[in-house]
Amino acid sequence: LSMALAIQIKAYYRAIFLGCSILSTLSTGALFSALLYLGIIGMRMVWRRRTLKVFAIATAVSGLAIFTGVKAVSDPFVNGLVVQKVFVSRDDSSWTDSREVRLDLLRVGMKMFISSPLFGTGLAQYGFRYREYADKYEGIAVGQAQKTIPNNVYIELLAESGLVGFVLFVLFTWRALSFAAMRALENLQSALIAMLVMFLAFPSFSIMYVWFFLGIIFGLREQHSLLAKTQARN
Repeated sequence: LSMALAIQIKAYYRAIFLGCSILSTLSTGALFSALLYLGIIGMRMVWRRRTLKVFAIATAVSGLAIFTGVKAVSDPFVNGLVVQKVFVSRDDSSWTDSREVRLDLLRVGMKMFISSPLFGTGLAQYGFRYREYADKYEGIAVGQAQKTIPNNVYIELLAESGLVGFVLFVLFTWRALSFAAMRALENLQSALIAMLVMFLAFPSFSIMYVWFFLGIIFGLREQHSLLAKTQARN
């Protein structure tokens, strides 16, 4: 999101730095969403300009990305950090069993949703009521000191606010997407699409900078609307 905001204000060197800093997070989801965001921007450039030069650049960048990805996966460190974490089962992996843990978290969230499908179990209740629903699963040790999170925004919404909260959130984000559809904000719309995909492996919808970013979209759209009205009057 910070990279998208830097591009929005045309601070391109800052955007490059912020984009490279994503690598330091070692987050598969963050890296994937950043690549998705850049891919959407690239496709929009190609679609709008339809020039051979842009097509050649996009092809070269895509080829470089594929080549880098293949080489990275063959590296033992990256293979253990990403590939085994995502695709290898618990019996075959000596790592943190991230996939198994995430599946258990999703199961617990769905059990909460099924028990209270309309309004959910209550905001911020997933961690407090986790033991109540998780004692049948072996993937996570219950009663641990830290508060457990579902690590999936959509499951968190269904578990804590039910269908009512989930539908309201979908309507709100759809409104933000439609507000950012104008040419001046399409960069932020691309980032918002990538963010919504990232929500499949994101800690919580209550993280402040998510709402700060959405507020920027609504604020800029309102600013453009006011400028258009002012110009029309003059």
